[in-house]
Amino acid sequence: MDKTALILIDYQMDYFAGGRMELVHPVPAVERGAQLLDCFHKNREPVFILQHISLRPDAPFFLPDTNGIALHPLLQPAETDTVLQKH
Repeated sequence: MDKTALILIDYQMDYFAGGRMELVHPVPAVERGAQLLDCFHKNREPVFILQHISLRPDAPFFLPDTNGIALHPLLQPAETDTVLQKH
């Protein structure tokens, strides 16, 4: 049994330009993530995408009902992917 899977964690809009917690040079990371995602889809390997949504009232980012929790457009899940929310 093959135990290979891709796990993508927190590729969310708050980490990109205009987000509440913008990282330094996040674009190369998301581009590489998109390449890996494409490869795993082509090979029909399992993909797990973790999305952080903060439930803390004082949280500075990943707030519910904001664009910041949205997954980056380059890393949109396929129907076969598993998307898990963490709090």
